[in-house]
Amino acid sequence: MERIKSFNAQVASRLANNLEASLRELRRCGDHRSSKATLVEMGIQLSGFKNDLAEDNKFAAMVNNARLDNDVPYLLPDGLLTVTARRQEADGVTTYVLNDHGEGQRVVIYLTGGAYLQRPDKTHWQYLDRLAQESGAKVYVPLYSLAPQCTFQVAYQELANLYADLYALSPASEITLMGDSAGGGLAAGFCEYLAAHGLPQPGHLILFSPWLDLDLTNPVISKYEACDVTLAVSGLRKIATMWAGEVDHHDYRLSPLRGDLTQFRDVAVYSGTREIMYPDVTQFVQKLRQAGIPVYYGPGRNLFHIFPLYQIPEARAVMKQVVTMINK
Repeated sequence: MERIKSFNAQVASRLANNLEASLRELRRCGDHRSSKATLVEMGIQLSGFKNDLAEDNKFAAMVNNARLDNDVPYLLPDGLLTVTARRQEADGVTTYVLNDHGEGQRVVIYLTGGAYLQRPDKTHWQYLDRLAQESGAKVYVPLYSLAPQCTFQVAYQELANLYADLYALSPASEITLMGDSAGGGLAAGFCEYLAAHGLPQPGHLILFSPWLDLDLTNPVISKYEACDVTLAVSGLRKIATMWAGEVDHHDYRLSPLRGDLTQFRDVAVYSGTREIMYPDVTQFVQKLRQAGIPVYYGPGRNLFHIFPLYQIPEARAVMKQVVTMINK
């Protein structure tokens, strides 16, 4: 019995030492950030999503799972929302409407990320609940069509239908379009699509770590991939081929970094400096400034992909800015 107790104590000690060593390493890599951000980054790393993107057999399984998941009706996770939520169906698309109190509210359309493969997850709904509470806005979350079943063209038409319905009820200037990661890329491309079709721009565009160049061709990206705990370039490029279909990947609807940004109205962009989207985000912001577009850029120093969605001190500061912008 004493031997067993001694052995268990040794195992527990080794586990504790390994955890502390990992935390020290993350702290060194992420100097000048909160300890909670360090723990969240560790959790993201342990989730294995990057490995699923990077390893061929895991990638194939992830795509197959997405194919199965996206073919069944979506169920809103229980117990995550404190605001009201209703489900509406229009043109074959499910949209969740959060915090609907009738007329007189600002409107947010939020496009969730998920590498154009996956529907919104727990982190998304927790963030959207906080966003609706703190902004007082009515938040629309369309479950737009995804790969591998569909290409971007289907999603664009779905989004165009929803946007037309909403600006028929509210001035476009009172609509804020938001998106994270792949959803951020879709949001930016959609604003270029609106400009190309002579349609009104949303009053505000807010992007978290948007995917702006479908093929991630910027050579600087390679310097950031090792410290990005979420994303792998090789897997994203495979998804890019599914999402684009037969369309050239330089098309602005797929790679909004390459499009015309001159008609945008009011933009805020946030990204971590420890992620592969960071180099393209900085170029995107530069292009907006050169075009004379009002843009606020909030780089999360030593932070990870879509950091504003997580419950960390650095994200609380972003939330205050986002709420101010929505209600401006």
